[in-house]
Amino acid sequence: MFDKMFKNLYKEKMNDPEQAGERGKNTKVIETFTRHGKPGKKPDGMSADFILPEGLKEIKEKGKGETDLQYYMITGSNGVKRARETGKAYSEGINETEAIEIINKEGKEGTKLSEFGVYAMSDLDPFKNAGTIMKPFNVEADELIKEGKLKPEEKEGYSIGKFLKVPDEKFIEQGVPTPREIAANMAHRLSSGVKMSDRIFKDLEIKVNNFTHAPNSECLLKYVIKNNGKSGLDDIAEIGGTFKPGENVDFIIERDGQGNLKPIKINFRGKEYDFDMDEFNKLIEEYNEKKQQEKKQ
Repeated sequence: MFDKMFKNLYKEKMNDPEQAGERGKNTKVIETFTRHGKPGKKPDGMSADFILPEGLKEIKEKGKGETDLQYYMITGSNGVKRARETGKAYSEGINETEAIEIINKEGKEGTKLSEFGVYAMSDLDPFKNAGTIMKPFNVEADELIKEGKLKPEEKEGYSIGKFLKVPDEKFIEQGVPTPREIAANMAHRLSSGVKMSDRIFKDLEIKVNNFTHAPNSECLLKYVIKNNGKSGLDDIAEIGGTFKPGENVDFIIERDGQGNLKPIKINFRGKEYDFDMDEFNKLIEEYNEKKQQEKKQ
């Protein structure tokens, strides 16, 4: 996959045996997870599968601001289009900035895999039966709003915060993926950035922006972030609450001049956090075990 992505950029290097041995040295991959832009809403309060015009405008402006790196790759959820729609707006913004290459922008518009030049990734999909588990929290939030104890704009954050604290048994009873299972999916997507850092050519830097849904990124951070000397989060409020539409977290993946992986760093809301590599590896193991079990069924 990586060779195909870069074939038009590095034809000479790919045919040079010496250059082939220089891959993965002094490289940098910024693996970003961005919540899709502000969506329309269904009558039950859940997100509709389209982004509002103001949401698309905000994301396009965000794309215009991407000037630090030369190369960008964009992915979005496979099962629903609102994340890919956000990715399209982001790529349109980047396209207005000179000297930047969107690695996969040659994708044919209208095809599921490369719609708008955005790779479709199932790991970034919303979790199954989200409405089932979120409904009681939304009802609670509505009551608190009526009582004046919660602002309407705080409803979503309240519901997601409650979701992240539900015992796994409740999810299993209702046939809903647990936060850890969601985190494992996101960890699998993040692992592609680790692999990419070892495959791209020496001194190359690239940003991979993955457009996804709430609370996917929150679930990943719940397990892999190190905050105030401890691993993981007991409450999403510890890092300032849930993701707003269009908000992102960056995972900085770097290798030194010998190709050794440096400690991964997390940048979120202007603050740097350490990354729990051991917990990340456990999530990857759990993801692979689940996929093996699914193949046997």
